[in-house]
Amino acid sequence: MAGISLDKTQLIAIFLETFTYGIFFTLFWITLWVLFQRQSKGLSTKSLIVTLILMLLMSTAHITIEFVRVIEAFVVHRDAGSGGPVGYYARISHPLHIAKNVLYITMSLTGDVVVAWRCCVVYPDIRLIMVVPTVLLVASTVSGYTSCWMLATAPAGSTIFVVAKPWFSSFFGLTLCTNAFCTGAIGYRVWSSIRSAGPFQVGRSNLVPVLMTLVESGALYASAVMALIITYISGSNALYAALDVVTPIVGIVFSLIIIQIRAYASRIANNTDGAASLRSVLQRPLSASTSDYPTDPVTLNMIFSTPPPHIDTTSYPPSILGVSKEIEKLFDTL
Repeated sequence: MAGISLDKTQLIAIFLETFTYGIFFTLFWITLWVLFQRQSKGLSTKSLIVTLILMLLMSTAHITIEFVRVIEAFVVHRDAGSGGPVGYYARISHPLHIAKNVLYITMSLTGDVVVAWRCCVVYPDIRLIMVVPTVLLVASTVSGYTSCWMLATAPAGSTIFVVAKPWFSSFFGLTLCTNAFCTGAIGYRVWSSIRSAGPFQVGRSNLVPVLMTLVESGALYASAVMALIITYISGSNALYAALDVVTPIVGIVFSLIIIQIRAYASRIANNTDGAASLRSVLQRPLSASTSDYPTDPVTLNMIFSTPPPHIDTTSYPPSILGVSKEIEKLFDTL
């Protein structure tokens, strides 16, 4: 899109946003159904439902504003005397343009808060892990809304590539770092749980798909943010298309994680052989050779639930019990 005009870029942008919004809208109802099917209706589930609804509302408002801007540009301001569509889109201090950017910043911050929350859940006793995403979130909030304020007060003739460039660049970099750090930290915790499984083979662990889901979802969002950074630094008008696409992508990533993890957990939960295998493992003495342990797939829900009755949990290896409790808390946020 190098050298493409503003009016053509905006038409491409609304096409791409409509496409991604349709995907998010479909995933929204699937995710909502999945969350309502959960047996536990605790604070975590309610928080996920509220967050999901807020994301849909923000994404809907964002695409609605974009359609209004298209009508104003190509219908109301179509005469060349008023600058035409290009002149309309060049006004970066226009209230609708500011509102659209505020929604994008808020949507991105909402996604960052969710991934930071999950990170803190699996590292409740490590303050450094909790401090890093908190600092990144505060810095992202300041840089994001400051950039919107500078756009609102920009003089006529200014461009988004000049006004608030340090603030926009900082926001893009900070949100990328937040997701990379938190996703990496969560992934490491899950991988540690896989390695500490002892008799359970790493390659056949039920947590491997969980790890892959988290990594793939993080990579999807990271790719979208990288597109923002590249187009912004290069000064390409393709930035507007990338900005409009990222907003629903935040909701898509949020929904996909919940749907994929819950679908996999439900499928494994129906594996009664896995449940029996786990029970036989838990009831074996710790002195038994690890070669005596079965290597059948283990039910995911059973691993992270209360042990079978009449079993002394104090005799379990701390490395397994400690990790499983933390991962169980993670599953409450998925």
